[in-house]
Amino acid sequence: MAPHLESNWEHYIQHVKFWRTEVKRSLGEMISNLEIVSSGNGKPTIFGLAAAPGDSSFNQILMHAEICLDDLPLNPDELMEERPILELKPMFDFAAKIQFQPQTPSKDPSTDDQQKSKLPSELALHYERLRGQLSSGVVSYERHAENGAFLICTFM
Repeated sequence: MAPHLESNWEHYIQHVKFWRTEVKRSLGEMISNLEIVSSGNGKPTIFGLAAAPGDSSFNQILMHAEICLDDLPLNPDELMEERPILELKPMFDFAAKIQFQPQTPSKDPSTDDQQKSKLPSELALHYERLRGQLSSGVVSYERHAENGAFLICTFM
């Protein structure tokens, strides 16, 4: 066994910081519950649970990426050199899909309340849980094989 080199505390701290950064870089973003399915347009799609890019919390969301087989080289040697990079994106971007329309005042107050709430009640409840930090993100999901609908489970 080689003799242990004497080091001071600063060397140990530098060593730990260096290797912590290296290990984090090598592991990348954690992803779980991977599933590869053929989508409606015939392209294979990857689904999985992961943290959103740039999100420092541990909240998981459902992510997806389409695999473009047209760009893959036919030669196996070229495949190892030029591997395509898949960028996972959030499956549901509610902020982009929901548009609030300006309200026109009416004389009946009950219709004003109905017009204000364009969100489905389930989605409004989901956002309230996130706002109140009662949810730790998506825990699991199931995809219906025939129609492609998702059942997403979160902790309450």
